[in-house]
Amino acid sequence: MTIERTILSILWNSLETSSTGNIISSFYALPDTGKGGLEIIGANLFRVDDKLANDWADSVSYRDFCNPKHQRRDLGGDERIEQRFHHFLQDTDSIDHAKYNFKRVLQFVIEGEDAVSRVVRLVGDIRQRRGDTVFGKFGDYQTTSDGRITYIKFPVYAPSSASQAEHQIGLFWLEHHSLGGINQHVLRGCQDYGQTVVLIKPHAFHTYDYDARWGDILDRFSRANSSTIAAKVFTFTRAQLDQFYSSKAHEPWYEQEFVPQMTRGRTLAILYEGPNIQRAIREALLEVVRPEFQDKYDPGKTAAHASDPKEHGSVEREKYVVGFDDNLLPL
Repeated sequence: MTIERTILSILWNSLETSSTGNIISSFYALPDTGKGGLEIIGANLFRVDDKLANDWADSVSYRDFCNPKHQRRDLGGDERIEQRFHHFLQDTDSIDHAKYNFKRVLQFVIEGEDAVSRVVRLVGDIRQRRGDTVFGKFGDYQTTSDGRITYIKFPVYAPSSASQAEHQIGLFWLEHHSLGGINQHVLRGCQDYGQTVVLIKPHAFHTYDYDARWGDILDRFSRANSSTIAAKVFTFTRAQLDQFYSSKAHEPWYEQEFVPQMTRGRTLAILYEGPNIQRAIREALLEVVRPEFQDKYDPGKTAAHASDPKEHGSVEREKYVVGFDDNLLPL
C-alpha cells in the first residue's frame, strides 16, 4: 500500500462555465473497489500569472493526458497534445477578457492509497470521448482525417506520477503561494459586487470516494451568477466554531449536536463574489440545497452553510474565522 498525494486542478475555462460541481460529482460514478478512501486535504484558488504558467508548463508530461495503455496512432501525437496544453497555459487569450480579469485555477490536494493513478484513471484520456471520465464528459479533442489536431478543450489537469505531483504541490503551495488566497475582482466591473461565504459541512464533504453530495451542492450554488474567489479545506476548532456561529451558540442544540458534527472532520469553505451574491446564494441554500440534500435520518443536520444577509457583518466575521489567506497544507 502506497499513500500518495496528488492534485486535481479545475481550470479557468471550466470555472467560467460553472462546471466545478459537475466535474467533482462525476468522480463518484466510477467503481473503485478494494481501495481505501481518498481524502481532500487542501483546496486553494490560484491566480495564474505568466511566471506560474511557464513553471507549470515546464512540469507537464504528455502522459498527463494520454493513457499509456493506448497505442499512439501517429508519431508525435501525444507530444502535440502536451504542446497544446503549454499554449493553453501561456496564451493570454485563453480567457474571456470581456468578463474576466485573469486566469485562475481551483486546486484540490488529494491524499490516499495510490492516489495518483486513481485520479489519473478518473480524469481519463483526452483523446477518448467516454462518458465515465472527466475528459470524456467535459473535454473535447478533434482531429482531421490525417491525424492533425484542430481543437482541444482541457477542463482539468492532474499529474501522472507521484514525483511530478509532489513537485507541482510545491510549485503552487510553496513557490507561488502568494497567488492563492482571496483573489478579488475576478469579474470585470465587479467593484460593486458583494461577497459571501459557503461551507460544505464535514458530514457532506468528509470523504472523497463515497459521498457525491458536495459536488452537487456546488453545482446548485454556481447557478447564482457567482464567481469563486477563494477556497480552503480546514477543521474547525471549538474556538473558531464559537466565533463563526456566535449568534447560534446559545441554542439548545448547539453544544450537544452541532459542535460534535462540525469539529469531527474537514470542512470546505468557498468565498463567492458577484452581484447581489449574498441574497442569491442564501436563496439557493434555503430553497434548493437544504430541501434537496436534507439528511433523511436527521432533518436538522444540514449539509451546507451560507452567510445570512440579515446578519450584519456576517461575511467579514466568517472570512476572518476561515482565514482564506492563511491557507497551508497539513504536514
